[in-house]
Amino acid sequence: MIKTKTYVLIAEDDLDDQYLLSKAAMSQDLKPTLQMCFDGQEVIDYLNKCVQMEMDLPDLILLDLNMPILDGHKTLQYIKRSTQFKHIPVVVFTTSYSEDDIKIAYRNGANSFISKPHSQTELNDVLNVLFTYWLDTVKLPDFNQ
Repeated sequence: MIKTKTYVLIAEDDLDDQYLLSKAAMSQDLKPTLQMCFDGQEVIDYLNKCVQMEMDLPDLILLDLNMPILDGHKTLQYIKRSTQFKHIPVVVFTTSYSEDDIKIAYRNGANSFISKPHSQTELNDVLNVLFTYWLDTVKLPDFNQ
């Protein structure tokens, strides 16, 4: 069965960044359904709710590192250590350019690390590449079936 809808969970605590990401996502040819979470604990709670309620899990997670309550590194560790969620591609999408953050993210199982661009045009371009690659080009199994 070919999946026709795509679903992206975005973990981002900044409302302005959420708006800009939503705007950029809707400007793409691939217009995924978006689920926004404000912090890592909300991400974990949401993923667990998906399992409990038999809802589809996201096809892709964009994860900020600098979030309150539970930061991106700890959230990534939880996702990638969980048998239920470790298959979900996680792209760390953050303002950080720190070599330490990059190393830690990949050690914790990040599928990609991208520093947020500085303009809406650059953001649109980055999401175009991301969505095309992760939601169209790459063939991933549908664990929701």
